[in-house]
Amino acid sequence: MFTLLTFLLVMAACTEKVPDRKGMDNQRIEKTIAKQNEKFMETLRNGNMEAFGTLFVKESGKMMPPNRPAVTGRDSIVAYMKHQRNEGFYDIKLQTKELYPYSDYAIEIGEYEVFMEGQDQVDQGKYMVYWKKSDGQWRIYRDIWNSNR
Repeated sequence: MFTLLTFLLVMAACTEKVPDRKGMDNQRIEKTIAKQNEKFMETLRNGNMEAFGTLFVKESGKMMPPNRPAVTGRDSIVAYMKHQRNEGFYDIKLQTKELYPYSDYAIEIGEYEVFMEGQDQVDQGKYMVYWKKSDGQWRIYRDIWNSNR
C-alpha cells in the first residue's frame, strides 16, 4: 500500500510539472505566422516582390486569385505580383481571424483590405492560407482569396 501511495504521489508531482508542449508549439507557430504576415504586408507596401516571393514554398507555392488561373512557383508569383504592382496595387491589410496549427502545417483564415496607389480602400474580402514548414521556415503553400464586393 505504501509503495502504491508513493508511486501515485510521484506521478501526480510529475504530471503537474510537465509543460503543455503542444500549446507552447502552437503559440510559437502563431507568433511566427503573425511575423510572416507582417512581412507579407511590408514587402507589398514597399514593392519588394523578390522578398515577397520568399514567403512562398519555392517550387510548389501557389496563389489562387479570383477569376484567374492559379499562379504556381516562386518565380511566377513574383512576376504576377510585379504586374499587380504596375497596375497600381499599393497596400494590403491582413487580419487573422482563425489559425489552426498542425505540426508542420497550419491553416489560417482571415480578412483583407486592398488599397490602390492614391486611393482609399478598393477591395475587401476573406482569405485562406495553407502554411507549410519548408527549408526550416513557415512559408505559404496555398493562398486563396475572394472579394466581398
